Formats: sequence, C-alpha cells, structure tokens
Amino acid sequence: VAVAISITGNVEDDVRRHLQHRKQRVKAVLFVRPNRDMNRHCVRDAGDAVALADGAKQIMREFVKRHGARRLLLYYLGPLSGACFIGHRLNAVCREVQIMEWSDPDYVPSFTLT
Repeated sequence: VAVAISITGNVEDDVRRHLQHRKQRVKAVLFVRPNRDMNRHCVRDAGDAVALADGAKQIMREFVKRHGARRLLLYYLGPLSGACFIGHRLNAVCREVQIMEWSDPDYVPSFTLT
C-alpha cells in the first residue's frame, strides 16, 4: 500500500503518476492532508507537529491493517519538522516502510525501515 501526506502542497498528482509507472503495483493508496490550507504555515508550532505525527501514525496503522499490508510506501510533502516527528512515530506502523523521496522528475526509494 501507499500513503501520501500533503502539508505544504498537494502531492496527489505526482504520486499517482509515479504509482502508475511502477513495475510493482500497490494494492491501495491513501492521500492525507490537513483540514486547513496547505502552505508553509500549516504546521505552526511543536504542538501541531506532534498532532501531525500522532494522527499520521494512527491513520497509517489503520490503513495498513485494513489491507493486510506488509509493505508501506510513504510519500511526504511538508516541513522538515513534520517529517522528523512522523519518522519518530513510524514504529509499529507496518512490517516494512519504504520512504519515497522526490528526485525531479519523479520519486525514488530513499531508505527502508524494517
């Protein structure tokens, strides 16, 4: 499965395009975004970063469990602070988490957490 988190901008089109051209297909994809405007001010403080990380973990765990996934591709567009807080919470989300990184003109695997 794949999860794409949009904070400072919308990654949906880029992720859809990337997934369409992958040799190995994904069973399902989930697009996550805040309920406020996506921009560089979306994560305003440490409380927002913690809430983002906790919410993302809960959403991802439920999604992985619902689909019986053993591998999760994770896409993220947002501030570094959000990525750090989410990364800190990735334990017990999925057996394997593949972090995807934007490398113009497409996403590439960055590193894998097992």
